[in-house]
Amino acid sequence: MNAEFRPKGMVFDFNGTLIDDTLLQREVWRRLFPVFMGREMAEGEYEARILGKTNNVILRSYFPDITPEREYEMLSRKEAFYRDVMREDPEKNIVFYPGVVETLDGLRERGVPFTIATASEITNVEFYFSDFGLNRWFGGPDDIVYDNGTFPGKPEPDIYRIAAKRLGAAPADCVVAEDTLAGITAAKRAGMARIFAINPILNRDTILNDPEIYRVLPDFVGFIDRWDRNDFN
Repeated sequence: MNAEFRPKGMVFDFNGTLIDDTLLQREVWRRLFPVFMGREMAEGEYEARILGKTNNVILRSYFPDITPEREYEMLSRKEAFYRDVMREDPEKNIVFYPGVVETLDGLRERGVPFTIATASEITNVEFYFSDFGLNRWFGGPDDIVYDNGTFPGKPEPDIYRIAAKRLGAAPADCVVAEDTLAGITAAKRAGMARIFAINPILNRDTILNDPEIYRVLPDFVGFIDRWDRNDFN
């Protein structure tokens, strides 16, 4: 009989996992696509080429010869627009999924190491700290893992391996919460022990039918009770 699995740490994706911004992100790209690409975004293109990936990977897939200066200009414009759209309706957009605060507070109270592994870059990470109050759980951006340009983004496994190391645990001892195929693939490749898919709005059927995903949940309500029960086997 296999030994009971008891996780030693928890890693959370941010966008689409702790906050419900998947459709908002798609709308931002849709509105900027004619400016960046000179055409409308095709049906299904967001899911196939953009969702869950870092901005530089996205742009280089469209513009293989893009200069660093042009890439920085485009990414800065996109992320500034995203933050503006988020702040247009803060009561709707600058909120966590139900149960997130209770889960993060509960893990901290129980002394469970946890962190965030996000494809976002520093300007958005600073926005998340200021507008979502991440300082309640983290000292600053250096306490989480974000796209700092030193490792390949999701679906490559590096971000989750770095996150596990940050927690002082092996990937095989960690639980992950994700929402996208790219993020789930990164977690699998990293060898993370259990993957929870949180409200996968896009590619939902594929995710629901993936036998390697431990659970598909609508949000984090009751998640800390699951942790107390060691409901991971």
